[in-house]
Formats: sequence, structure tokens, C-alpha cells
Amino acid sequence: MVVPPDPGAARRSGGARALRRGPGPDRSGWRSRRDRRSARAHAAAAGHGRRAGAGLARGRAGPALQRHSGGLRAAHHASGHPGRGRVRRRRRGRPCRPAGPSRDDARPPDEGTGSRTANELAEEQERLGATIGAGAGLDRSSVSLAALTPNLGPSLDLLADVVRNPGFKPQDIERLRGQQLAAIASELTQPNGLAGRALPPLLYGPDHPYGRPGGSGDPDAVRAITREDILAFHRSWVRPDNATIFAVGDLPLAQLTAQLEARFGNWRAPDAPRGTKSFAAAVPQPQPRIVLIDRPQSPQSLIVGAQLLDANGRQDLLALSAANDVVAGDFMARLNMELRERRGWSYGVRGGPGLREHQIAYTVQAPVQADKTGESIAALRDLMGAFLTTSGTQAGELERVVQGSTRELPGQFQTSNALLGSMMSNALHARPDDYWETIADRYRGLSADELDREARRLIDPDRFVWVVVGDAAVVRPQLAALGLPIEDLRIE
Repeated sequence: MVVPPDPGAARRSGGARALRRGPGPDRSGWRSRRDRRSARAHAAAAGHGRRAGAGLARGRAGPALQRHSGGLRAAHHASGHPGRGRVRRRRRGRPCRPAGPSRDDARPPDEGTGSRTANELAEEQERLGATIGAGAGLDRSSVSLAALTPNLGPSLDLLADVVRNPGFKPQDIERLRGQQLAAIASELTQPNGLAGRALPPLLYGPDHPYGRPGGSGDPDAVRAITREDILAFHRSWVRPDNATIFAVGDLPLAQLTAQLEARFGNWRAPDAPRGTKSFAAAVPQPQPRIVLIDRPQSPQSLIVGAQLLDANGRQDLLALSAANDVVAGDFMARLNMELRERRGWSYGVRGGPGLREHQIAYTVQAPVQADKTGESIAALRDLMGAFLTTSGTQAGELERVVQGSTRELPGQFQTSNALLGSMMSNALHARPDDYWETIADRYRGLSADELDREARRLIDPDRFVWVVVGDAAVVRPQLAALGLPIEDLRIE
């Protein structure tokens, strides 16, 4: 998902935000609890807010939430492209930036249009107090606008120009190509970058939409992509029959709809077929093993263990999420307390299911001392195995998770941007409109048995593939003692 600008900007300035989501890591990673809280729940608790459907003459109807904050945020969302862009992990994890060649396709719209250079676009945004951004995710892509409500009209003119008439000027493409290749080169020197590139194809296979290497893309694809490729992508994916608009703010729905209609109502789909993304590719059968990526002289090793779950992001995963908070999801979780607090081998261990629209993965990540790599994997396997068999959720752990999850709810939606993101998350994961209004009571209704049952149904550390980034000369003898096959992998 797109990481938005300052989430409080619209409230402080009486602003408007429009976001166009198009073709798209949890979250690869793990979606934050604030993504699991809702616009309507916050509005009801605060005594302000009204949600209604809104649609343009062309395109898909979308929700709007009225919020008396002196500003408005709107989102225009298009679905299902094959690309990868930046995703947000839950706040307890680390950000991951998976991307493929289509990240080039999604990025340049805020770099200029057919009628404005990138500098001219930036100057107009500054004059209006507006911000336009673009990005791609595993399940969606977006073009966003944050603007002052009094300047909403001319700001929407800019957004429409960006969305409907992108320039994709050769000089902008070359500059971005160089930036992305530099980002790739940097990622190849970092443990997280190396592991992020290795893991997706190991889990999903290279032909699956989620199986492209993570990070900023394939350097060969970035070098080879042409302006014609980007234009073809835009025709296939960024189009009114593949889009939805979301809105949050203090403008009445009728006024907002009229302004959007004036800019997008006559937008017509091109003759080119609309893009499709197929999930028909079979994922590989689980092959428990260790995949070792050599990083000579590294004082630490990065351990990432993962498996695909028999679940997808459109299912109810509340019990699994709560169970994960017991074992791996926060600071007080068992894995972190053992490896960080008791043994002192790691700065922190985190894990959880990465929400995607389709099949999701469960991932555990632990940076550890190089000389404790093998013992750390053994400890992780033992701790997870105990949780999933003989030592399930304890009463105190259940209380901690439920209290923490419910008490943080009121603070999660104090900004328009948070409300907007929540509506978009609801749409992506096919949640009912009252999902967030009932979430606190549903947390309170969870039992230890329910958490254990859901975790044991889905998670199996014996099916994990373990990616280890570290000094092979130091860690290989330790890994050999674990009794798992070891596979060397070189990332270039």
C-alpha cells in the first residue's frame, strides 16, 4: 500500500486528500493494528461521521465518510495489477519495499504530465498547498492528492491531469531508472534487502504474482523497460473501469461528487483490454530447508522463517492475529522475550501473517549474533512448537492481548488519513461495513482455546523455509547441526 504523507496534515491545515488506487507488503509484512481499525468505528465513538456511497458517471462507486475536521480526504482506487511496490508492515516490524518493473510504471505520474513538467507540477502543488504522490503495492496501486479544502477544485485539476494525462517524459524515466538502480544496488548490500529478494519466489514460485523478488525490482527489467511499456501499462491498468474513489472530510458528499464528476465524469476507458492478474500458478510444495546467503564478515545473521498459510486476506483472521500477538507479534511475545530479554542474542524478534488479498504467508524475522545463529533457529522452532502443542495461550497472555488491542482503538483513527486507509483496507479485504464497529466486542469474546485452535490449524514450523543471511564460514557449521538441508543462494 502507499505510505501516505504526514497523516495529520489535513487535519492541521483544513485539507483535502484524494487518493487514486490502482494496480498491488501487510502488508508483505504485517499490517498494523491501525489498518485493522475502522473509519466507522472511530466516527461512532467520537460522535461524528457519516458514510455513504458515491459514484461517478464512469468507474466504480466508492465510500465517503464525512468528518467535521475542516478538511477532506478522498481516494480513487483501481484494482488488481501485477506489480509490486512499497508495502507497510505492522508497526512492530520493518518496512519492506517489494517491486518489479511495474514500479517504474506506477511511479512517474507525479513526475509530470503532458502539459506540465515535473518542476511545474511541483510549483503548482506548492502554490496550492497540495501534495500528489503515486505508488504500487502487491494488490493495488495509487495516485494520491492531499489538498486544502478551499483549493480543492484546482488541486483536483492537477490530480486529473496526472491520472489522465501523464507525461512519462524520457528524461524523467531515465532519472527514475537511475534512482531505482541505485536503490537496488544499495539493497544488495543489506541483509533485509537480500532476504526480501530471496523469500517471495521460495514461497510462491517465480510464476505467481506474489512470487517476484522483493525490494526495488529486477535490475535487468529496470534497465530494459521502455516508455512504450509504461504507456501500455497505463492503458491497461489506470482507467476508469478499474477504479474506485474513497473520500474522507468535511465536505458534503454531493459537493464532493460534483467536483469529482467535473474532472473524471467524462473519462473513458481506452480500447485496449483491461489488465488482468492470474493466480492460477501453483505454489511450490513446502520444502523445509535452510537457504543460506553468504555475507562475509557479517557480525550478525538475519534469520527469516516463513510458510504459506491455507488462508487469504479476505477471510476472518482475528483469532490468528491475536494468537500471533502471544507468540511473535509484539515486544512481550514469547519469541522476543526469549531471544532478546532472556538470552540477549537479538535486538528483537517479530513475526506474523502478511495480509494480502489472496494467499498469505506467515513470517518470523530475527537478527541475531552470528555465533548464535544455529541456536537461535533451534530456539525459535522449539518455542513455536511448544506454543502449538503443549504450551498454548495462558490466561495472562490472553488478557494482555485483548486489553492492548481494545484500548488502543480510540487513538488509531484521529486523522482523516487513518480513516481513509481503513476504508481502503475494508474494500481490499472484503469486510462488511460494520466490521470495525464490532471489533472491540469480538476481541473481548476471544478465548484461549480459540486462539490455540486457529494457530494450530494454520501454522506449522516444520514446514518453514529458513532464509539466513550471514557469514557462511561462521554459520554453516551451526546450521548443519540442525538436521535441515542447506541450500546456498547467491543474490545479484
